[in-house]
Amino acid sequence: VIVPAPASGRTGCSQSPLRSRYSASCPVARFGESRPRLGASVPGLRILHLSDLHASAAQRDDLRTVIEPLLHDVARMHEERQVGLVIWSGDLAFSGTREQYELATELLLRPLLGMLNLPESRLVLVPGNHDVDRTLIDDVYETGLAAMLTGRDALDALLQNPEKAERAATRLTAWRSFQDEFFAPSEKPVTVPPFASVRRIEVDGLKIGIGAFDSAWRSSGDFDRGRLLLG
Repeated sequence: VIVPAPASGRTGCSQSPLRSRYSASCPVARFGESRPRLGASVPGLRILHLSDLHASAAQRDDLRTVIEPLLHDVARMHEERQVGLVIWSGDLAFSGTREQYELATELLLRPLLGMLNLPESRLVLVPGNHDVDRTLIDDVYETGLAAMLTGRDALDALLQNPEKAERAATRLTAWRSFQDEFFAPSEKPVTVPPFASVRRIEVDGLKIGIGAFDSAWRSSGDFDRGRLLLG
């Protein structure tokens, strides 16, 4: 199960969930391994977990400064033991615009998958608070949502109404378009309306199901911590 890291404000990088030497724009990277139980005959799976690129055209040069050594280190680790799955758990963009997703795809996502020789189906994407386009948030509507969604019954009622759920996710319009355009039809995850997706992969006989849950649909400002909802 993959969910974004707890939301933090958009100013500064000290609140990133992990600190890294790649500090120009504070991306986060770590490796993990899914290991079988003792006595099992299936191999483990090496997972590359990334987040917090905060891509924007104004920082293109800084992004290159960060991404090049990141890719170098990932390549070295991949030679030691191959990566089988990449998880991006939030904040690919800085402010959720189409141009920022195009930049992140150009500078990081395509080169990363190419270097690892992985198909698109081995990439799991989840939005974070920076992937929200705040210019699409209607203040009056947002105030109403915040006042209404104070209990499970109200939340369930919204999630079970496709039109209301779609309107609530307007702030993620560019994110959704980016995902739809990035993945080839055969590589797309299966959407679980309104705010989740699932993917099943097989690695050397190891069958893995992955659920990705979007809580960024309730992100609206610098004080989202503790206020995001899954359902």
